[in-house]
Amino acid sequence: MNKSRLMVQTIKDAHHVSFMDSRILDESSIKAIYTDINELVTTHDKIKLILDFENVDYLSSAVLGKLVALNKEVKAAKGHMVLANIKKPILEVFKITKLDQVLDIRKDAFAAMKAFG
Repeated sequence: MNKSRLMVQTIKDAHHVSFMDSRILDESSIKAIYTDINELVTTHDKIKLILDFENVDYLSSAVLGKLVALNKEVKAAKGHMVLANIKKPILEVFKITKLDQVLDIRKDAFAAMKAFG
């Protein structure tokens, strides 16, 4: 896993992935992040995945497509993906694109853990 871009912790039976970059903009970074997270998804059955955006101030629209693809893969593996700590300007983009209706978005990591039941 690309240690400079992601920090992965296991909390109970959930995988908590924190983005370390404040800006996720360039295609190579997006691809590397997607590959690392996808590897986590494919190596764990029924994964409970929290993607924590606390450190992220800006992200490319290409990230949105990768999140949708990742969510489909998690669901296909009978898992659950939750996004947490999304800052207001980025959250507005999720609302405008209606991705807030497709992706499970929670206020913070604690609320994300509760989403798993």
